[in-house]
Amino acid sequence: MTSIAHTWISLQEELDLLCREDDRKKPTIIAVSKTRTDEEIEDAISAGITHFGENNPVEFKRKSNQFPGVNWHFIGNLQSNNVKDVVPTAASIHSIDRLKIVKRLKKFEYQSPCFIQVNISSESTKSGVPYSEEAVSILREQCHALGVRASGLMAIGHPDWTREVTLEKYKIFVAFGLRLGFTQFSIGMTGDWREAVIAGATHLRIGTAIFGQRL
Repeated sequence: MTSIAHTWISLQEELDLLCREDDRKKPTIIAVSKTRTDEEIEDAISAGITHFGENNPVEFKRKSNQFPGVNWHFIGNLQSNNVKDVVPTAASIHSIDRLKIVKRLKKFEYQSPCFIQVNISSESTKSGVPYSEEAVSILREQCHALGVRASGLMAIGHPDWTREVTLEKYKIFVAFGLRLGFTQFSIGMTGDWREAVIAGATHLRIGTAIFGQRL
């Protein structure tokens, strides 16, 4: 058994237990494969992983074409000139944050689900629309008007938040999204996926806890 297969099984077992204890539906795990080798991705696929995430458009295009039998999610900041590289193979895009990107998705007739990225930590270094009902609602309406399927919200927690603060912030964020009619939430990474699950995540973006520390 490869190390990736071992960590994947352990992660699945812990997630199953957490979902049973909290009576929650099991979220989709997206294995974040940025900077990972083709051999590591092959091991992950052999272990049974079917959802992968990339944040670099060039790598996304290459890997999604090289490994077409799985679901590829684009999870990084998307520039308008890179949309053409992502839309042909993306099962979902998790980082819609402005009208310009929505218009490009419309141009390339992208029909798969998207997540609106919300900057819940108000960090200047992070992408995302402002954390307000008005900002999110405006972008959602723009998506709707152009035929782009904005079915969920995505957010990244602050690295300095404690586990308790992260859980509370994520709970508030999910409640915020539910009020606006969203039913899918892409939150939680290696360091805070447990809090995200309890808060109501439907998609987890996990890298290190699956692939191990980068060399």
